Amino acid sequence: MVVLAEKLPPLRCGVVHHSKIFKADFQYVFRESENLEILFHNSLIDTVIDRFGEDVPIIKADNEQFKAEVEVVISNAFFSWLFQFGDKSKVLSPQNAVEEMKALTEKVLNLYKI
Repeated sequence: MVVLAEKLPPLRCGVVHHSKIFKADFQYVFRESENLEILFHNSLIDTVIDRFGEDVPIIKADNEQFKAEVEVVISNAFFSWLFQFGDKSKVLSPQNAVEEMKALTEKVLNLYKI
């Protein structure tokens, strides 16, 4: 039996809380990672910390929202993760990431046009 010197953080819904593991989910060899500024609803603070780590830069935007600067590889996988939050997240910068999110959103919206 192995005894650990320190207590491990609890798992929530089977998700490991280490940002390095999550960051790898969005890594692709053909793209460089970028720093994105994203606006999140306050209800997502634990989710952002779980995904990007406790050292993720977070700034209060207003009484209902905060801004986080995260390093990710821009990809459909990352945007899909953001999409699950609906109107509770918004990419603010860089502009190329904003444009890619808009384009993906328009593609999805066009699926539902009659």
